[in-house]
Amino acid sequence: MTRMPWLAAASFAILLAVPMQPAQAQDADPTPIVEIMRAFAGPGTHRPSGAKGACYAGRFEPTAAARDLSKAVIFTKPSETVIRFSVGGGNPAVADGAHGVNRGLSFRIDADGPGQTEFVMVNAPINFVATPAQMLGFLEARRPATNGQPDPDRVRAFSEANPETLLQGRFLASKPIPGSWVGVNY
Repeated sequence: MTRMPWLAAASFAILLAVPMQPAQAQDADPTPIVEIMRAFAGPGTHRPSGAKGACYAGRFEPTAAARDLSKAVIFTKPSETVIRFSVGGGNPAVADGAHGVNRGLSFRIDADGPGQTEFVMVNAPINFVATPAQMLGFLEARRPATNGQPDPDRVRAFSEANPETLLQGRFLASKPIPGSWVGVNY
């Protein structure tokens, strides 16, 4: 098992640096979003998002300083950790060098234990949508028409009405393709 002491420090630094926003999903039904994402991903048992990835086992060892900052169980003892690197989208065969897709890092600390905690991060400083309703609209606008392709007029109309949904794609397109998951800022 590989030890990654940098993971604890980096993760905690991210938590401290990111301003927290109130959750907006309490009144949203995720079912239509998941159904569209599964339709886009195609048949199979793979995940509808971040379908291509690699998992690793590790050990999370909190520092004494972390224990002083939080009473969370994960900061009181070493815990087994599952780490997953992924390439965004529902295509499990997407090329590692695909441009314009997110790279993801997630990890679960103390899986099935009293301190189970999950972190999910991507390599863009902005999400492509602000609310579940906007995500549903984004996906609906890209649902393939009878010819198997999204209707460009529908995509354009949604994008013009929701220009902020283009920011993440522009950010990713402006960056070089990462050489590996390790060299990516999450």
